[in-house]
Amino acid sequence: MALKTIKTKQVNNEELLDLKINLVRSLLNRNREKSVMRTLMTFIKIYVNFITPATSHNFEKTIQAITHNTTTMGIEELVISIKKAEGKAKASIETKVEIIQNLIIKPGLTDEQAADVAGVEIDFAKQIRRNLPQN
Repeated sequence: MALKTIKTKQVNNEELLDLKINLVRSLLNRNREKSVMRTLMTFIKIYVNFITPATSHNFEKTIQAITHNTTTMGIEELVISIKKAEGKAKASIETKVEIIQNLIIKPGLTDEQAADVAGVEIDFAKQIRRNLPQN
């Protein structure tokens, strides 16, 4: 019922606020695993947006009060956190690729030796060798 109402946009900002808060309360009463709850809470926050930022802020404050959480991560902080983690992972992979390339080219190590020194799987080192330009 609530989802159908939301999808057909038959609610105003305040009604949407009430629907989302009631949904959160209902979920909290079900005592799900923390990871499941985090996923569902993120979905509730992101799936249907409020018309005004003030209502969104009100929702965040209400959720903090309901969950007794004073450090709720807002959507912007969540996106920034995810992007930082993705950037670090990409930089780490790029660094390992560069290290293995240098180990293969300069001292002429085998794939196994380069993988061992860089702390990666041998198949990863072999793939990098295959992608090196041929002399």
